[in-house]
Amino acid sequence: MKSTAIVLQKPYEFAIEERDVSDVEGWAVVRPLLLSICAADLRYYTGYRRTEALRQKLPMVLVHEGIGEIVRPAGDFREGERVVIIPAIPGYIHSPDKFPSKEECCAGCADETLGENHCTNIRFLSSNADGLTQTLIQHPPKCLSRIPDGVEDNTAALTELITVAYNAVKNVHFAPGAKVAIFGDGPVSYLMACVLRFIKNVPEEDLHIFGMSDEKLSRFTFARTCNVESCPPKNDHYAYAFECVGGIYSQDVIESGMKALHLGGSLFLIGVSETEIPVDTRVILEKRLTLTGVSRSPRQDYPEVLERLRDKELLALVRSIPYSEIFDVHDAESCGRAFDFAASKKYWGKILLRLDLS
Repeated sequence: MKSTAIVLQKPYEFAIEERDVSDVEGWAVVRPLLLSICAADLRYYTGYRRTEALRQKLPMVLVHEGIGEIVRPAGDFREGERVVIIPAIPGYIHSPDKFPSKEECCAGCADETLGENHCTNIRFLSSNADGLTQTLIQHPPKCLSRIPDGVEDNTAALTELITVAYNAVKNVHFAPGAKVAIFGDGPVSYLMACVLRFIKNVPEEDLHIFGMSDEKLSRFTFARTCNVESCPPKNDHYAYAFECVGGIYSQDVIESGMKALHLGGSLFLIGVSETEIPVDTRVILEKRLTLTGVSRSPRQDYPEVLERLRDKELLALVRSIPYSEIFDVHDAESCGRAFDFAASKKYWGKILLRLDLS
């Protein structure tokens, strides 16, 4: 079985390759259909990753967020079913001969409180394994999640990013009256706010969004919003803070978040930076703060999030995330145009790719 793949050869340069689809016993063959470009994909495309990482990982097939349809069934899936393709494959699933059990794989797989999304032997699409910009992939059925009726493709394509937000807070108990601050006004912050408001039931008056663009903040109609230039967060006021910015602004946001937290508060780090970020440990010590890193999500969270997306109020809000235009990708050039637009940042939302490779 052959697959046509769009491969990033080097920053800003895609090429078409014909590949054999690996034949792993018990795995399904899936045709990727609708994909979502992530900031991590853009760091590879624009060459913003560290030079060593680019040298080690390129050439590579990009994109890890997306949905597809079953071409060759496996497990309890049927041909033609719509599925979310879960990009994180723990070691005990992709190499059972080497890691026969969760306990023999790693501490993350063995301990649910750590989570197999932190598996030290993980295979993650568009990171240390090829991603979804190809006509066919083979994937373990345990890392596929059926899309429920009522959840359309455009929304389902965002599931991976929503699960990251959900994974950050699923075991957190938000006491009545606890104030929550989210730093950032982009799609990651928006989905984090959706999870907090409609899955964790944080009241609107207790959920505060801090950003720099009044236009972007106006989208957060279900929370209180503040432009940091005119109304910075109050010091020692919040029980929880979420850093959803990353990049060059990480240091400023982490510093603001720690100042905003009261004694015993928790700061969740969701944004990614390619540079080392200095942190004022004195504030952490004096306030007894907890800093928690959030990366990826375990496969167990996907059915829960997809079921939650059937809620009409939440679904209506998530529907507003995709950018108005879906980019049709049928060759290397059209893929490059979509990535160029995504890298331009002249929009708000998530860029979706409709894959149509011959």
